[in-house]
Amino acid sequence: MPLPSPKKGQKKEDFINSCMASPVMNQEYKDPDQRLAVCYSQHQRASASVTWSEIEFDKFLILK
Repeated sequence: MPLPSPKKGQKKEDFINSCMASPVMNQEYKDPDQRLAVCYSQHQRASASVTWSEIEFDKFLILK
């Protein structure tokens, strides 16, 4: 089954909490420490794929 991914605009803390509570994650990763590491990894992976057109700069959203 696919792992959870953060929704656009979802705060890191909110994603980590929902990821940790996910039935898929609980089934796949019984150890909470491992599950937490995977959730952080999923968030990091999603954050790395942000395009320049979506980056906030000094409280202004740059749209190209």
